[in-house]
Amino acid sequence: MDQPNLAGAAATEAQTFNMTDFMARLAERQAERDAENRVLRAELVAMLRDAGVETVTAHYDAYGDSGNIEEVVLLPELPKVEPVAVEAEADRPQEDADHRLTTADASKLDDFLWSTVYGLHPGFENNDGGYGDISWDVTADSISIEHSERFVDVNCYSHEGV
Repeated sequence: MDQPNLAGAAATEAQTFNMTDFMARLAERQAERDAENRVLRAELVAMLRDAGVETVTAHYDAYGDSGNIEEVVLLPELPKVEPVAVEAEADRPQEDADHRLTTADASKLDDFLWSTVYGLHPGFENNDGGYGDISWDVTADSISIEHSERFVDVNCYSHEGV
């Protein structure tokens, strides 16, 4: 029985890889993410302004291939809506005069903040990772990010015949 030539198949596959096409697909996906982020940002700005939020600050941390938004502070502070058994009810507008942040809204905000940082520093969560703070002046719709990346530094010395 003839055995398939795996080495030949791998070589053919390697020869058909086109870096230009790969980079074009990568740029296309980045453009899609940027467009999604612009829509989400507009939605969040409107929601936060309607709720009276002027500033959003958050801390993020990532390493070892994962990370997340750790702390989000809204000023003035809004109470969070407690999750309920039916998801649709958690997103229903409150009938009282208090502005509330639903669990779904908080999740959208976290996703937007992470996506904003990641768009500027893709892959920062890998290996030793990175961390930082993001501040969003909702009134002016202006975002500032202080980002730090961790890395291992090694100094090696070799001495012979000293």
